[in-house]
Amino acid sequence: MLILLVDDSPAERELAQEAARECAEVQLCLAASVTEALSMSARDPQPRLLLVDLNLGRENGLEVVKSLRGQLPAIILTTTDNPIERQRCLDAGALDFWVKPLRFDDYPAMLKRAGMLARQHWSARASS
Repeated sequence: MLILLVDDSPAERELAQEAARECAEVQLCLAASVTEALSMSARDPQPRLLLVDLNLGRENGLEVVKSLRGQLPAIILTTTDNPIERQRCLDAGALDFWVKPLRFDDYPAMLKRAGMLARQHWSARASS
């Protein structure tokens, strides 16, 4: 399962990449900006899911979600569990809204969960 992680923090991208090595069912590609994410989403093979940081420096992760709505499922990652922000993301088309893991040990489980949700999403679309 190819997942595109969009995060402006080099440390977060590196952490996730390292965690992906421990998660055999997930391959990770990385983008640092909305522009880079939109470009990478059109590559072959196309990612099957986006994990998008809500706050991308001057950009907003919702830009990616809105641009790719209906084409690619997305999960918003953020550092706060604000219910208003969560609802805004879901209304914009995000599949889910997750608080970023605080420990490295939690990253592989997050990636496995993301892969499972992507498989469920694509299976449901194929069935309908």
